[in-house]
Parts: sequence; structure tokens; C-alpha cells
Amino acid sequence: MSSNIRDVMEDFAKGGFTLFVGNSAAVIILAVGSIIVARLLGPEGLGLYALSLSVPSILVGLIDFGINPAVTYYSTKLRVEGRLDLLSNTLRAAYVSRVSIALVVTIFSFLYSNHIASLLNRPEATMLIQISSPLVVAQSIFSLNNSAFLGLEKIRSYSNSLFVQSIAKLLLSPLLVLIGFGVAGALIGHIGSYFLASIIGFLALHK
Repeated sequence: MSSNIRDVMEDFAKGGFTLFVGNSAAVIILAVGSIIVARLLGPEGLGLYALSLSVPSILVGLIDFGINPAVTYYSTKLRVEGRLDLLSNTLRAAYVSRVSIALVVTIFSFLYSNHIASLLNRPEATMLIQISSPLVVAQSIFSLNNSAFLGLEKIRSYSNSLFVQSIAKLLLSPLLVLIGFGVAGALIGHIGSYFLASIIGFLALHK
């Protein structure tokens, strides 16, 4: 019994350390990237950038409906019980429902971007809100991947997902701003980093 407890504690310590390193590295990289983007855009551009990202971020939070924690819980439960067929079907259903809802909300955000911009008293942000709308889909898949990774105890995959997203944003956003895309470039880099990490994470989860 003591040996089993020791094994569990060792696995817990290794997983916790891996998660800590991954989170810490991602936070530091994202902080560096944010500072670079802020200096490149200036106060006005940074304000538009933050405002444009706030819209999809709020929408992502509204459409969660408890799917992410449910995926973590049932991934753990069904994996432990050895019910792998049901686990596969559960994950598939979660992805279909979450992505379907995200696509509907993305289309809504894109079509009504002018009304949203007017509501925010920044009509000049209409195009930027349209550009940032796909973030709803990208961030939904990204968070769902990570919820599944936690439930399946794939801590390294979870950490790698955070690391890939942060590195991609660090490279893409400043580069697109420097090329001349301005705030739009920073948004595209941000969204692109989530899509890249989401695709890689989904393929790893599928495998």
C-alpha cells in the first residue's frame, strides 16, 4: 500500500513540476511578446488591440456551458474505468458541440461587428473586431484540447500546447506589425498562434 502511495505521489510531483514549468515559460514568453507589441503599436494602437481582443474573449467565456470541466472530469473517469470507446465518443461529441457553437458565435460577431463597435463607442474598430472574430473558434478548440489533456493526464502535452501558443505569438505578432500590418497584424499573429497550437494539440490528442 505504501509503495502505491509513493508511486502516486511521485507521479503527482512530476506532473505538477511539468505543469509549473510549462505555465511559467508560457507566461514569461507571453509577457515579453506583449511588451514588444505594446512598444510597436503605441498607446492608441494598443488600446484598439486590447479592445478588439476583449470581444471574442467575452464570447468564448459565454459559450463554455461547462463543457471544458466536463471533458476533464469524464476523460479521467472513463479512462480509469477503461471505457475507451465511450471516452472517444464523449470527446467527439464535446468537440462537435463546442466548435459548432463557436462557429455560430464567430459568424454573429463578424456580421454584427459594426454594431458591437458602435456599442463600444469605437466605430473605427469594426474591421478589427471582424479580424478577431475567428479567435472564438481557435480559443475554444485550444481550451478544449487542454481540458482533455488534463483529464487524460497528458501533462506534457498540456504544457507543450501552452508553449507552442506563446512562442508562435511572440514570433508572429511583432513580425506582422513590423511588416506594416499594424494592429491588424498583431491580431492576426495572436489568432494564428491559437490556431497553430489548437491544430497541433488536436492532432496529438487524436493520436
